[in-house]
Amino acid sequence: MAVSRRQLFRKLKALIDTTPKALIRSARLQRAAQLLADSQMTVTEITFAVGFEDLKHFRALFKEEFGILPSEYIKKEAPPQEGQ
Repeated sequence: MAVSRRQLFRKLKALIDTTPKALIRSARLQRAAQLLADSQMTVTEITFAVGFEDLKHFRALFKEEFGILPSEYIKKEAPPQEGQ
């Protein structure tokens, strides 16, 4: 990116008021939400697929970001299954 680490932090803070770590975490959680809504994968599979290693930590961050647990998000967002 041709900027120093410090400069990157300053620019992100000025533009979107967040740190690189928080930005990456948010992107991973958004991807997890997309997978929860659109795929047949389990919460555990999605946790590992988006780069988290601890299911408990993932659930806590997901609830912080979206206000509900991943399993509740599936029930709320997933399309109904055929034959049900």
